[in-house]
Amino acid sequence: TAAASGFTNGNGTVDVIPPSFDVSGLPATATAGGADDAFTIRVGRANNNLPGSFLTSLQAVRAGAPGPVIVTVSAVPTTVGTLVTGSGTGSPAQVQIAPGQSSTLNNAVAFHPVGAGSVTLTTTIPGMVGATNAIATITVNP
Repeated sequence: TAAASGFTNGNGTVDVIPPSFDVSGLPATATAGGADDAFTIRVGRANNNLPGSFLTSLQAVRAGAPGPVIVTVSAVPTTVGTLVTGSGTGSPAQVQIAPGQSSTLNNAVAFHPVGAGSVTLTTTIPGMVGATNAIATITVNP
């Protein structure tokens, strides 16, 4: 209930949900030694079932935030696939979502298929809930 002089009292319901993120553009399959596949990590509001299977809307990191949101992505095993960022190739890798933005920059991180097999990519952001695709398996064909 809210009350203020000069206004009528009112009641309402507010759903408070934790911030969420998902991964967009990640392939399900790749070819060993093939081209890198760039993908993005996006932040926003998940559908009502947490962890959500998708974001219902994107939400930018607060302008004036003390710093960017740090995203950690890992690929295991690295003999099947690894990650490419502006800092080099390897796993785990960290990328950022800058204040005022709702996703990592295009080509900030890419999956690099190394050898045949299955690789698990895990994405984490402290204090946020990952959508179901925050952990994904990629099959790398010979």
